[in-house]
Amino acid sequence: MVHVAGNRQFCSYTVPQQQEPAYTVSPEDGASGIQQAIDTAEPGDLIYLEGGTYEMDSTLSIDGNGSEGNRITLAGKPGERPVLDFSQLSAPDTEDPEFDFGAAVEVNGEYWTMRNVEVRESPGFGIRAQHGEHHLVIENVESYNNTLTGLALIESSHNEIRHSSFHHNYDPMNVGEHADGIGIKQGPDPQGKNANENLVYCTDMYLNSDDGFDGYRSNDNDIFYSRAWENGKINGTVLAESGNGNGFKFGPHSAGGHLVVGNMAWGNERKEEGEYSKATGFDYNGAGEPIILYHNTAWNNEMGFNFQNDGAILINNLAVGNDVESKIWISYPEEYNIFTTSDDRVSFRSTDPADPDFLMPESGTDAVDAGDSIDSLDWGTVQSTPDIGAVELHENASGTVEASTDVPAANRSAS
Repeated sequence: MVHVAGNRQFCSYTVPQQQEPAYTVSPEDGASGIQQAIDTAEPGDLIYLEGGTYEMDSTLSIDGNGSEGNRITLAGKPGERPVLDFSQLSAPDTEDPEFDFGAAVEVNGEYWTMRNVEVRESPGFGIRAQHGEHHLVIENVESYNNTLTGLALIESSHNEIRHSSFHHNYDPMNVGEHADGIGIKQGPDPQGKNANENLVYCTDMYLNSDDGFDGYRSNDNDIFYSRAWENGKINGTVLAESGNGNGFKFGPHSAGGHLVVGNMAWGNERKEEGEYSKATGFDYNGAGEPIILYHNTAWNNEMGFNFQNDGAILINNLAVGNDVESKIWISYPEEYNIFTTSDDRVSFRSTDPADPDFLMPESGTDAVDAGDSIDSLDWGTVQSTPDIGAVELHENASGTVEASTDVPAANRSAS
């Protein structure tokens, strides 16, 4: 089963061919069957989970290490979809907002791949690595309806998240404040391990009560061709009391160095009102180091872009139809970005997210053929000059732009 995620004009996914596994687990084997396979797996082993719902009565602990070239893989069997349901677990009875509620899946190993699996209904985090784990791959995974963040990488570097979805995560104890789709964060100790050089690729983050993506105090992460929408909500209509509601949030302090390319953010909201309390499609959040943004689109958020710092590089970005003007306190090439609240300069073929033409600029509008070619980026434009924004105009709407959809090797690899 394939979860279609990310900017569909640039994202494609090929289901890996079925291989001979070292272990096969069925729903009847339950949590203990999965744990036993994990505990006995060796570098290079493949564990298949057969399709169906696994009633999980204990946390799944991924321990032990693979190695470079001999990863350990926990995967749904090709053509099937295992669902790990943790609703039987109960949260501790505490009113301490800083209490560690744990995770449904605790990753303590390195060189692991988790693929084609759903994780849901955790009383804490969905999936978490927090002790410097590295070279993890999360692929075609869905984590949702958890009490805290869907995927948390804390003090964890050199990992890849691709073709996955993190949604409907809500933190009732803090009325929404601590449930992101993805959180890549440095831990509480400023002198501790970093959360650097991770990749988020062709991934969706939506309807989380806090932010879609939160890169709190992390550095040098790549976010490519991903989407974040309607964050800051408990569901499609109810706003979280304390959720920030940003699509993609970076910073603060010495964080930065991220490369943010081809992403889309729409419909993000925040209940708190005020001039400085706007849910934003792309928010620097006080990052002290420069961030690079190429070809991103923010539409129908409270604010499109908020980058009030020096040194950030913004080229070919589009903000249109947001409630208030973007705040950009840097010197950027104005002719290669469009930041406006009105729709008179740019109109779209479709504003229906289910439509292949979603947020594709209409021919003749200001975004078409108005961008700048970026030497370091294989954008794959079909025109001689790229468009502004995350989606290129092309006449065959059912197809895709002829661009490389390989995982970019911009800064790092988990392989």
